[in-house]
Amino acid sequence: MELTPQDLHLHGDSIGDEGVCSLMSGLSSHKGKIAFLDSGNNSISAKGAFYVAEYIKKSKNLLWLNLYMNDLGGEGAERIADALKANHIITTIDLGGNNIRAKGVPEIAQALKDNTVISTVGHLVIVVISFSFPIYLQCDIRTSCSFSLELGYNPIGSDGAKTLSEVLKFHRNVKALKLGWCQVGPKGAEFIANLWRYNNSIQF
Repeated sequence: MELTPQDLHLHGDSIGDEGVCSLMSGLSSHKGKIAFLDSGNNSISAKGAFYVAEYIKKSKNLLWLNLYMNDLGGEGAERIADALKANHIITTIDLGGNNIRAKGVPEIAQALKDNTVISTVGHLVIVVISFSFPIYLQCDIRTSCSFSLELGYNPIGSDGAKTLSEVLKFHRNVKALKLGWCQVGPKGAEFIANLWRYNNSIQF
């Protein structure tokens, strides 16, 4: 019986965009079944996020992807969020500490609003967009999904807070919203307060 690895740990290896391009290309042609991929702290930018996103779209085996402490930014976050809409397998993705600002929030929020990926699974889904805290998105095929959204340590600012408040006003599946160290400021606080007036099922 031939044994193939399921876990690949490359944390802190400084592979960069060029390296992640080669890595994703290699994994795409890999005959094994990589289920756990740790590419955290590797100086991957929005350019590298393109290659990761393309791999996410095609992967049939990847369950857990760690991208925290890179530099994906808003553009990279958009690419990853878009890829998740086409992937019904992945259960955990960590985007913490990626300098995701207001530009990256709409795509993430829209993915949550559409629930495209979440509604296709019947088990626990975890998405991490914070520095270190998980977002639990639990879905039961017999009930609606409910989840908490943690965006801590991503400087989304007041514009990001505004986008979130507009998208989540009528999204009753959100049960908790955590925005610590997001630099929302006084104006952002107003948007969040307004959100709670429309949707008081959310805990802050």
